[in-house]
Amino acid sequence: MTEICYGGTLENIREKLEKYTLEDFSFISENPTWTTKEAMEKYKNCASICGNFKEYSNAFSIHTDDKVLIAEFQKLFEENRKRKE
Repeated sequence: MTEICYGGTLENIREKLEKYTLEDFSFISENPTWTTKEAMEKYKNCASICGNFKEYSNAFSIHTDDKVLIAEFQKLFEENRKRKE
């Protein structure tokens, strides 16, 4: 299950990760704490991928249990943080 709560399409978010620098508070949590019973059930075993960019406001939030997608975004976050502003 993959749900993009906001921020555009996966492709749009990937493109921005390659172009713009992530804000420091951007994160990937593989074991997030959900605040409601409904969310706990809906997002069981899901990671939360959230962020925004320093020089371009485009906040995004993705919930997914797709291990390949999680690994891809971990790599994109890592590469993004290695680049100089």
